Amino acid sequence: MKKFTLIFAVLCLMGMTAMAQDNQNAGRRGRMDPTQMVTRMDEGITKNVTGLTDAQKEKIHTLNTEYITNMSKNRPQMTQGQRPSDEEMQQMRTKMEELRKTYTTSLKSILSDSQYSEYDKYQKSQPQRGFGQRGPGQQGNAPQGNPNNN
Repeated sequence: MKKFTLIFAVLCLMGMTAMAQDNQNAGRRGRMDPTQMVTRMDEGITKNVTGLTDAQKEKIHTLNTEYITNMSKNRPQMTQGQRPSDEEMQQMRTKMEELRKTYTTSLKSILSDSQYSEYDKYQKSQPQRGFGQRGPGQQGNAPQGNPNNN
C-alpha cells in the first residue's frame, strides 16, 4: 500500500509539472486575439514615440485596427494539421507586404518626422516575426546559427 501511495504521488507530481510547463508555453505558441494585437501595437507606439496627441493616438488606434483586421482576412484558412500550398503562401506574403507598405505610409502621415524616426527605431529593436523565421527545433527556411561562423 505504501508503494502504491508513493507511485501515485510521483505520478501526480509529474502531471502537475507537465501541466505547468504547458501553461507557460501556451502564451507563446497561441495566436493572440485581434483585439489584444491592436492593444499591444497601440501600447508599443505610445510607450516609444514621444509627444503623441490624443488625436494622433486615436488615428493610430484606428489604423492598427484596420491593419490587423486586413491581415487576419488575408490569412488562408487552415484545417488542423494542413498547411497552405506554396502558391497560397506566396499570395499571402505578397498581400501582407502590400498591407504593411500601406500601413507604413498611413502612419507616416499621422506622425511627425521625428516621431516617425522614433517609431522606426522602436520597430527595428523588435524581434522579427514572420515567414521562415522559426524558433529552435522547428522546421523552416530560416538558416540556423550565425552565417559568419563557418
